[in-house]
Amino acid sequence: MVRSKDFAASSKSVMLIAFVLAIAALYFGRQVLIPLALGLVFSFLLTPFVTQLEKLHFRRAPAVLTVLTLSLALIGTLSWGVAGQLVEVMAHVTDYKSNLDTKIQSLHAQKDGNLSKATATVKELNKELGAVSGQISANQIQNKEPVSGRAVRPIPVEVAAPPSNVIQDLRALLGPPAGVLESTVIVIIFTLFMLLQREDLRTRAIRLAGRGQLSLMTQALDDAGHRLSRYLLLQFVVNAVYGLLFGGGLYFIGVPHAFLWGVLAALLRFVP
Repeated sequence: MVRSKDFAASSKSVMLIAFVLAIAALYFGRQVLIPLALGLVFSFLLTPFVTQLEKLHFRRAPAVLTVLTLSLALIGTLSWGVAGQLVEVMAHVTDYKSNLDTKIQSLHAQKDGNLSKATATVKELNKELGAVSGQISANQIQNKEPVSGRAVRPIPVEVAAPPSNVIQDLRALLGPPAGVLESTVIVIIFTLFMLLQREDLRTRAIRLAGRGQLSLMTQALDDAGHRLSRYLLLQFVVNAVYGLLFGGGLYFIGVPHAFLWGVLAALLRFVP
């Protein structure tokens, strides 16, 4: 009985340690694992298109490159249109300044409220404490006797940055979009590799699972991949049609920047 309790306690400790290590690995490896997950999703999404091109007597590499090129062109066109309309929206923010000021002022508390009185009291106490500390420090400086007759000059210190390499120079040149660009390149590489070597990856997954039932595992993985690809494709089509109808409706009723709101509506449907 004691041994069973010790075994249960040790197994729980091992599970807790494994859980903590897994969370740490996911946290520190997120720069690679997140693009890997996105590449896996995009590979399942684009596999039906690659398969259709292969049925039209395309070889694997030209089919994959064609699908990736068209996908990147579509994403680039949508991003360019969204960025242009987003810049227009930001440029017209000043036109709504009076409305925004009214909304902000309505959120402020009343001047005679309890919260405003408490805030004013705290500010007065801070001013008084600052004045007292300033007087104390001034008295200490006046009462301090000089150690020697000559004044002590501060020694200038200059921090020299280490020499940068080409990658750091590119990051400094691009600024904040450098991280997004790096993740995008990694996602494209993962997607390209997974589309080119999907049978080899399936075989390796079967080898990891075991050699007992190869035919059953192969059939199960093929069926799961087909169903997942079909699900992602149908979800993409439904969200794209929803965004198209939403943006088209806004355009016909005269709402400005209908393309931007339509794309945002389509993308936000992927969140749930």
